[in-house]
Amino acid sequence: MTSNVVYKLMFVFFKESQAPTITASPNPTVYVVEGQNITLEWSYNFGGRAFREVEFLQSTDTINVLDNSASDGLFIYPDFDGRVLANITETNATITFLNVSSRTDHKTYRLRVENAARQSAVNFVQMAVQGKLELLLMRFKLKRKRQLV
Repeated sequence: MTSNVVYKLMFVFFKESQAPTITASPNPTVYVVEGQNITLEWSYNFGGRAFREVEFLQSTDTINVLDNSASDGLFIYPDFDGRVLANITETNATITFLNVSSRTDHKTYRLRVENAARQSAVNFVQMAVQGKLELLLMRFKLKRKRQLV
């Protein structure tokens, strides 16, 4: 009987101390036409612990885009203020880039979620911004290919 109680306590401790996991995320590469908006969405859980922080940054330049902490709430860094909208909860994050630019937004980004035990999970997404001329050329090539078939 005593060993059964010990096993149950060990299971409860293990279950509560699991690291966070990201359960849904955007494709590793997302394509957007310059000047358009794009919304990226993630779902996650904190492994049985309380929410501590969600951080989103440009991983290539380590430039912070936004932070959302349990203590301080949502903060969008000045370089992205007015260009990024965010809704961060304890189960998901939705981040929208407005009027995407190939010069500033064509980057790899990292989402990091952290629980109260300071355990974290990360997810990377590359934003491939296509210029309007590039998109027209792709459509022309596709149309010409179809005509040749």
